[in-house]
Amino acid sequence: MIASIPVNWFFASAVPHPGFVLLINLVVFAGVGVAMIDVFNRVMRRLDPQRGSTPTWWLMLVGIIGCELFYFFGLLGFSIT
Repeated sequence: MIASIPVNWFFASAVPHPGFVLLINLVVFAGVGVAMIDVFNRVMRRLDPQRGSTPTWWLMLVGIIGCELFYFFGLLGFSIT
């Protein structure tokens, strides 16, 4: 997620359109999320090979925390009213 800071800065400077910067942030967030899910599934398979399915509750929790952090740091431009 720290890698999104220079990416965000570069694209915000190159194309100062808020919609484009939001799209770049969402793409970076989605890419990091897919990588996290892959690593999480591999670790869980190594630690508990008898478990057939991945623990989706943990993945949902990580996704929700990630969304909250993006909102808290102001990377996503939406408001909940």
